[in-house]
Amino acid sequence: MPQHPTKHQLGFTLLELMVAILLLSVLALMILQINQLSYRAQSQAEELEQSRSSVQRMMALFERDILQVMARNPAKNQGGFSLTGHSLRFITQDNITAEVMPGRAQSVSVNWVFHEGVLWRQSGNDADSLVNADMIVPQLAGIIGVQWEVFDGGWQNSWRGGDPLPAGLAITLKFASRQSLRRIFVITPQPVPPTAKG
Repeated sequence: MPQHPTKHQLGFTLLELMVAILLLSVLALMILQINQLSYRAQSQAEELEQSRSSVQRMMALFERDILQVMARNPAKNQGGFSLTGHSLRFITQDNITAEVMPGRAQSVSVNWVFHEGVLWRQSGNDADSLVNADMIVPQLAGIIGVQWEVFDGGWQNSWRGGDPLPAGLAITLKFASRQSLRRIFVITPQPVPPTAKG
């Protein structure tokens, strides 16, 4: 004789278990998606902060170079500032040497070059030979363009050495995110240091 369920039956039916498993699965899936979104947002924030730090370091170094620009190379007695295409070249005063050995400041040739998505800084003691530069260092990667402009009564895209120096310099960095950053610097030439005796 078949048994009929009673009012006091213990346990769950198969349908109730299936509904509970389905609800737990949906809840676990939602938690997993929230974790993935949170991780992605955190990674993007870290990348953005790292990118900002790189830009700030590069701009600080560039500003230091511009603040120490000299109108001419004392060793060669020639103008030391030129801008052509994606290259900016000038003479600066090596203040590190001046701090260590007062009266022995040297001029340093600096060349900022944009090539294949990377902004490079080359520096060397010989203004005529940056090919064999002492230091060729990438300063900023991941940019899609750099635009240099000098101010001399109006903005220009080129400057062919000689005196006087332009009154100002603008740099515009273009990023893949379609954002750009423009900084304008006033150029105040440093006095030409005396040549080291030898």
